[in-house]
Amino acid sequence: MPDDNTTRFWLNNPVTTGFYITDPFNSPRAYANGRHEGIDLRAVAGGRPAEIVAAQRGVIDRIRAGNTGYGNYVRVRHEWADATTWVTWYAHLSAVNPALQVGDVVEAGQRLGVAGTTGNSTGVHLHLTLQHLDLGLKGYVVADVVDPTRYLRDVTVPVVDEMAYLADVTIPDGSAIVAGRSFNKTWRVRNNGTSTWEGFTLEHFADERMAGPDSVPLPPLKPDEVGEVTVPLTAPQTPGRQRSSWKARNARGRLFAFELFADIVVTPIARRDDALFVADVTLPAGATVEAGQAVVKTWRVRNSGDTTWDKTYALAGEGSSAGDWQRIALPVTKAGATADLSVGLTAPAAPGEFRAVWRLRNPAGEAFGPELVAALRVAAPVARPSDGATYVADMTILNGTRLSPGHKFTKTWRLRNDGTAAWRAGYTLACVGANPLAGATAMPLPPTAPGAEADVSIECVAPASAGHHRATWQARSPGGLPFGDLLVVEIEVVRPGALDDAVFLSDVTYPDGSVVAAGARFAKMWRIRNAGSSTWGPGYALAFAGDNRMNGPDSLPLPGALPGEVVEVSAPLEAPLAPGIHRSSWRARNPEGVLFGPVLFVELRVPVSSTPGSPALEDAQLEEHLTFPDGSEVVHGAAFEKTWAVRNTGSIAWGTGYELVHVGGPTLGNVRRLSAPSAGPQAVVNLTLPLTAPQEPGRHVGRWRMRNPRGEFFGSTLFVAIVVVDAPTKFDMLPYLRGDGRLYEMKHIFQMPNGPLIGQQRAQTQREGVRFYQTKNSEWEEMWADERFIYRGTDTSPGSGNFYTLMDGERYGTAWIPRRMAVGQAYRRSVTVVSRRKGNCMMNSHLSGRHVTWIRLEALHQTLTLPDAEGRPKRGYQLRDVAVFAAYNEEKGRPAAQPFERYYYAKGYGLIMWEGILTDHRGLSFLVEAHQPGERPDNVRERIPCLDSLRP
Repeated sequence: MPDDNTTRFWLNNPVTTGFYITDPFNSPRAYANGRHEGIDLRAVAGGRPAEIVAAQRGVIDRIRAGNTGYGNYVRVRHEWADATTWVTWYAHLSAVNPALQVGDVVEAGQRLGVAGTTGNSTGVHLHLTLQHLDLGLKGYVVADVVDPTRYLRDVTVPVVDEMAYLADVTIPDGSAIVAGRSFNKTWRVRNNGTSTWEGFTLEHFADERMAGPDSVPLPPLKPDEVGEVTVPLTAPQTPGRQRSSWKARNARGRLFAFELFADIVVTPIARRDDALFVADVTLPAGATVEAGQAVVKTWRVRNSGDTTWDKTYALAGEGSSAGDWQRIALPVTKAGATADLSVGLTAPAAPGEFRAVWRLRNPAGEAFGPELVAALRVAAPVARPSDGATYVADMTILNGTRLSPGHKFTKTWRLRNDGTAAWRAGYTLACVGANPLAGATAMPLPPTAPGAEADVSIECVAPASAGHHRATWQARSPGGLPFGDLLVVEIEVVRPGALDDAVFLSDVTYPDGSVVAAGARFAKMWRIRNAGSSTWGPGYALAFAGDNRMNGPDSLPLPGALPGEVVEVSAPLEAPLAPGIHRSSWRARNPEGVLFGPVLFVELRVPVSSTPGSPALEDAQLEEHLTFPDGSEVVHGAAFEKTWAVRNTGSIAWGTGYELVHVGGPTLGNVRRLSAPSAGPQAVVNLTLPLTAPQEPGRHVGRWRMRNPRGEFFGSTLFVAIVVVDAPTKFDMLPYLRGDGRLYEMKHIFQMPNGPLIGQQRAQTQREGVRFYQTKNSEWEEMWADERFIYRGTDTSPGSGNFYTLMDGERYGTAWIPRRMAVGQAYRRSVTVVSRRKGNCMMNSHLSGRHVTWIRLEALHQTLTLPDAEGRPKRGYQLRDVAVFAAYNEEKGRPAAQPFERYYYAKGYGLIMWEGILTDHRGLSFLVEAHQPGERPDNVRERIPCLDSLRP
């Protein structure tokens, strides 16, 4: 199919004041053959020389300054997709754009310099020379020239979008910034173009984003005006030289050529751990407790350092006055914030003074901050009923639940009264320290007899600030003494719009189709990316989602991952004992139990020979119906070939004497046995039977099995199931679209405004697993099929350095046509087309969107004669078995009256002709030469690295 890369070469007007030829091509000259080798264009307006811009995209291969010949000039080389090379010369310039260098890629409309009269010139103008290397005219002062006017497609005044960097207003390149520090980068720039920047933006283009926005608006500068543009950034955590690259984009979505940089040196954070004691929340110094009583001591401290405490920081006991001290992880506490730290203590059995010391410790185990002291007076116990409360379960809102700011919720615990006193009036559940979750700080305990259980609830509100938040509660007696287990409510507040998502990247171990012995233990590993905006932490898991569990766990923790980070997750599994193909499906799950991201699966094959207790060393299993799948329609008496793809799933190789034998049902012809090709264990071979449809209408089923040289049958039964009809109604389209790998040449002849466009591409259908690729030179279109549909995914040949992917909602790929279609049947397609740049996968929003088209099977030809190399109808190659499809736009919910293009597919080839009717490229692309096997090397598909993360 056509694209902008393969159209006839063309030029735009290179002069920004308009288009007027002052001296044409071939006008008299006193040098070489006496003829003008280019054209002269007027380049003055209001007495000022005009800006000169590139007339076509290309690479600068020469910049010269001089006082003879062409004077100051720029030369641009254009490698065209039809394998020809064009060169444009821009001569007699008064000045060359100083930002340009040899080797730079320039876009059509990008500024090259200012018109002048340097060199052999009279008066300010632009001299434009166009070469068509090896194909142009000879004898001129420049070889291979052609008349540029024949290739000028657009002679309107070009709009030039260009920016000149003037200075770093803030944070000059090389500035040292502490890791994690926020800063504003401001550049002073000049509008060097001819357009006013209205609706223009500056957007991140490459290197580190530095937590910056996708884009910021450019100031509305007129040509030659100077202004400033600012981007808020944050220094990365990784020390060293870091760069963030930004480019301007115009209102039409096109990027400017010039880049702006924020180039900094990231210095490590100077960590300082410190704390200040604020208050005793419970049990102030000298408080009296009974001997043997369990109590909770709580201190309030402030993080007075410059680090954030997390669960790697701890509160640890000092000395041994009260036995072994526990080590307690600190709650997440930012610098400057306060935290309530609690420890459970048991008073000594003997009355007296009790003192214990605790210290804060950082991840390296170093103590910091003040000593935290529990100084109590232990009194002899008073004989009375004991109070006790044991935590049983969280009934609502599991710890780690993610909630949005301001979300109201109820936290309920189940407790057991394990004391000897009943809970009556005056017994409460009280918050230990401050309550960051709003609501009451104490709730009455329900009346509960000793040994009984009760549910107690508190009403809470998620704080406005994002991050982890924790509140601790404990039961209290009517006298205010705490008792029993500490109860915790811990939530994570996420910013509005936080998203859980994942993207599958690759199978690290056991790719689909791997052969695994029955009962064997193995570990399946997937590589995935956190594609959401939430950080994967505690509570995130990979959960079994269906099919065969393979003795795996219900779930397993996901590795911690920041947004955009790539991780590997592995599931320990066991191959089933039954032979055949088995699948186990898994999905990511967030702490609330919501599944997200794609289904990850392991699909393996268990051979019969590996099944415990099985004597079978010979086995065969059907892989695929390559032709005439079950239910195919065949005309009575018609000859046809049935082909199965069959795998040797045994442990013995097939050789001489192995055959496929008819075992039941109609033979559908005279063949009752077929010699099988040689096949080693796990190899796949094609078995093809020449058959004839019976005369009787209706369904006919023949059965076949493999047999070894000893006459023993083995393997699964292979079926031929057809429906005999007077005239077929539906046909399998896959054999038409999926070629067999042969190479052939496709010529295109398109009618363009400036004359015919002629070119040629080498085509080939290449298979890779279940997918097949229709390649044209290096560009390709991806397709695959199941029993119901033929699908399309990515097409890299739309031109202009773009490619597109087809999406069905959030799912990659879309059904293109039903696999079985009747002549005249139309199929409606509603798909999302996402166009992107090949270099960086940046989306072209103006080329993307939802498209609705209709595809109709117009005809099936037993033979079809193509045009010859000159484009004359029915004089070229004659091909068998050709399917013709027409594509229509939708009008009022139905196909339009006329198609906009047609596709012709032939069995064994794939696409052999394309017809443009209502398209930019009107004309034909058709097969003109078929190569013999081995005559030419296979096509090599172009690789787009950034596409790997978009395709499953």
